[in-house]
Amino acid sequence: MKGRDWGIALMTSRDLPEVVALESDTLSPWSMADFVSELEHPGAAQYVARDLTTDQILGHLCARIGAGEAEIMKLAVRADSRRRGIGAALLQHFLDFLLKREVSLCHLELRASNDAALALYQKKGFIRTGFRKKYYSTPEEPAIIMTKTVT
Repeated sequence: MKGRDWGIALMTSRDLPEVVALESDTLSPWSMADFVSELEHPGAAQYVARDLTTDQILGHLCARIGAGEAEIMKLAVRADSRRRGIGAALLQHFLDFLLKREVSLCHLELRASNDAALALYQKKGFIRTGFRKKYYSTPEEPAIIMTKTVT
């Protein structure tokens, strides 16, 4: 999928150093080992958004699929690349993939304070289906659980 000056592709092991570096700017960063484990997971689906001129990774999405359902584990965009539609495009790319695979539900959880992500997910048709107290640490805060029926 192409958008303006960037495109979306499957994440590969060669992307991991840059993806991990991007993670350092998030509230709940994953380690290299976390990403390696996800790439090796049999139900994994990972994508990167890449600048078509510089080849720099601008964002990534990691998810798992199994038993007719999906869970988005991580969606992040570089701080200097936000508000360009990259997160929305990564999310839509994944939702389109789920539709082709006949996956009926997609779940995710996010920090209760992440208003931008909440707005994005609501815009894409996710609804609040649960709440987990003290789910996140550093800083401690609850998680909002959201679900979308993929149609």
